Amino acid sequence: MTEHIEDLDVYAASSYRVAVSSGSRMLRKVPLSARVDVETGEVTFYVPKEDIPTLRRD
Repeated sequence: MTEHIEDLDVYAASSYRVAVSSGSRMLRKVPLSARVDVETGEVTFYVPKEDIPTLRRD
């Protein structure tokens, strides 16, 4: 089983949290997090599963 370091914050210019948007910056914004595979150093970006419906367009 691969070990990951999870729930890491992602910042732009070390100042602002980064969010993922679905076409509307203000209304459909969810936090972006990252995980690191400690064996390979690979970084994966993800949003919390409970926030996925926020990104879906109605």
